[in-house]
Amino acid sequence: MRRAQTAVPAVLLTVMALIIWYVLWIYPEQRYELLFGDQGTTETPATVDYYYSTIIGEIGQSSGELLDTQVVSNLSVSYPETKTVISKFESQIMSANFLASEHKTVDLSNADADKLNLLVKTTSITGNPKLKVAMNNTLIYDAELIPSSTTSMDITTSMINNYGSILRITCGFNGWQIWAVQQCGFETIEVSKYVYAPVHLSDSDVFYLQPFSENAELMNILFTPGEANNFPVQLLINGVEVYEGLLKQAEPVTLSVDGDDINLGIDNNITLIAGEGAEYELSNILMRFYSLPSGMAAKYVVFDLPESALSDDTVNFEFELSGIVEPGDVIFEILNTGAKYTVPSEELVIGNNVLGVYTDDLEETGNNVKIYSTTGRLIINEFKVK
Repeated sequence: MRRAQTAVPAVLLTVMALIIWYVLWIYPEQRYELLFGDQGTTETPATVDYYYSTIIGEIGQSSGELLDTQVVSNLSVSYPETKTVISKFESQIMSANFLASEHKTVDLSNADADKLNLLVKTTSITGNPKLKVAMNNTLIYDAELIPSSTTSMDITTSMINNYGSILRITCGFNGWQIWAVQQCGFETIEVSKYVYAPVHLSDSDVFYLQPFSENAELMNILFTPGEANNFPVQLLINGVEVYEGLLKQAEPVTLSVDGDDINLGIDNNITLIAGEGAEYELSNILMRFYSLPSGMAAKYVVFDLPESALSDDTVNFEFELSGIVEPGDVIFEILNTGAKYTVPSEELVIGNNVLGVYTDDLEETGNNVKIYSTTGRLIINEFKVK
């Protein structure tokens, strides 16, 4: 028993010696953490060179003034139509009675056209006959004839495919007097084919805007066609259609377009596209860009200043001007003290602007500053007090 009691202190001393040896030989940082635990770390905050910072946005008001004017000298397109008469009957008198009616036929199977047209001009008639037009056995026109009148109808490729290629023009009997003989007097029965030749399908030009006018809310386009015909045309701004239809030669045209719809930028495109048969020339295309009237927009900021800043004579108001919708002054009004500072429009630049403000006009807490413009509309990104 005594031997066991003597061995216990020896074991304890050995264990303690090993622990002390381990503590002495590990890294100092590990030794500190082992003895005192994890005390955490303190990071020094990043230094900043300003007392206050925020984003402002759009300020001021717009009176709806003209911002910019651009002129494109010429746009022209040509998609001409070529007409060829494939069948013509002149000075025809055709009769109709209850049992039979006279007619003329035209085979369209070899027409090879973009479209065909039937033109019928009447002179005099006897009774009240009808003009009947059929393709094979399908009636496509049926109406009473009127003396000294003209009837014109287009015949498409799909009609030939659906109904057949034999065109029949008939003086049709009309009425209940079965003993009567009716007559159709035709000055001309003419079938023509039309082919379109794509000579110059589209024309475009580039126009440039100043940074303050690319945000225009309204665009007016004015031109007078020097050459025009009765076929459709398209006008596009930056790929957006602003007009489609017919234009008349020497007749002035005015178009109004919402600026937001046409993706205005610094570089812009105007394009004229011809429809089938169209031949147009537009010269001196005048484009005007406007801002629309808008109400007053003001921004308010509230900030504190440390005592050390107020010990200087001035602090700086720095603001980044990113856009000028309509030129004007920028006003900073310190509502606490009634002080007002104005940066004239001619001194403003796109980018960073600096205004010195006397510390006598500021307070340590609750500086309430109104930022606005009474003569223009401007866009301010970041505002700093430094």
